[in-house]
Amino acid sequence: MIKTKILKEKGYNIHVIKTNKYKTSKIAIDFNLPVTKENYIIYYFLASMMNEGSFLYKTRRSKAIKEEELYNARYFISYNLMGDALVFNMSIFFINEEYIKEENYINDIIDYFLSFVLNPNVKDNKFSLSMFRLVKKQILDYINSINENALYLANEKAFSYLDFFYTIYGKEKEIKKITPSILYDCYVSLLKDSLINVYIMGNTDVDNIANIFKNKFKINNNCKDNLNYYIKVKDKKTLVIKEEISVFKQSHLVYLFNIDNLTEKERNVTTVVFNYLLGSGGLNSKLYSILREKKKYCYRVSSNILKYSNILSISISYAKENTNKIIKEIDNIIEDLACGNFDNQDLVYAINNLYETLENEKEKDHIVLSYYIRKYLTKSYGINEVSKTLKLITKEDIMVLAKKIKSNLIFILSEANDENN
Repeated sequence: MIKTKILKEKGYNIHVIKTNKYKTSKIAIDFNLPVTKENYIIYYFLASMMNEGSFLYKTRRSKAIKEEELYNARYFISYNLMGDALVFNMSIFFINEEYIKEENYINDIIDYFLSFVLNPNVKDNKFSLSMFRLVKKQILDYINSINENALYLANEKAFSYLDFFYTIYGKEKEIKKITPSILYDCYVSLLKDSLINVYIMGNTDVDNIANIFKNKFKINNNCKDNLNYYIKVKDKKTLVIKEEISVFKQSHLVYLFNIDNLTEKERNVTTVVFNYLLGSGGLNSKLYSILREKKKYCYRVSSNILKYSNILSISISYAKENTNKIIKEIDNIIEDLACGNFDNQDLVYAINNLYETLENEKEKDHIVLSYYIRKYLTKSYGINEVSKTLKLITKEDIMVLAKKIKSNLIFILSEANDENN
């Protein structure tokens, strides 16, 4: 059971979330703003910079020492997309104040956290050059590492054909053009032009934490929430197939589908059950049991549904000679789901496993908070609504959803020793 209220401060909202469990509390700040191909790369760089250190804590060692002094508090940044919105999240986890007998404990936690938010490692309107060089090298090394992970690389290349896809892969030239002063301008824009929401959650005196926080976090921001959290991907008149030769000894295929006109029930619950039946349910999924176990066509297979982009993605590692067989079999599996050609017992098994997993997730405060945030921003289902609706999913729900799935694109990263190419 959680109790929530929203405090409207100048430039931002504070969401005060009181729980009746958990021994840790969390303060999170979400900066949400429209994403473009250009600013995605710059804000990715900025997130890496602000995760690395601040003006007061310039090294990872100094961060680690301070966090140990704060009884293993943990500061971190996450960087995600929700539709056309870029979500730049800065958070800190810490032990509930009831267990720490220090008068200024909460003040110290908030001061440490805000040192990263409001006092980054900047001088003369430029980020620290030494930290800048370190982070740039880390980003370029990470991009190079993608070339060594075949399935990840295949997914990057497949999604690059979609208009809404944003990535740093292949963007080395753009990254090398970024300067410490450009990053500082980006930081100023983050504070000024983002929709800002603060979330304070815990089984503690969250009202007191909110009062302390709002007296320390003063910001001039009047951004309105006009962000689009869902994307409608254009349907293809014909299936697009792309292929590249690789240096790998296996082939990797990514099959992308559009999912049209999802209802809220489908987006939040039915897609989860469908995906479990299709590919995320491990040994019990249709893709694994047919392509891997029965037909022996592939070594690895998985599926994922991007509900903010209305995309179903299937990823497969396999031997090249099985390409056409695999594509045909995937189409047949989805057609079978649309026609109801599956055992109702499989549906019951999927629902029960997903329900049990979700009940366990309710014991994790960061999961509960993520559901709360998504519900607030997108008017979607909260964790309890998902839990209740799971039990109501029927075979007909799966069939209706499967009929909304349309082929979009196939990308094949072919193995190097394929003489036919």
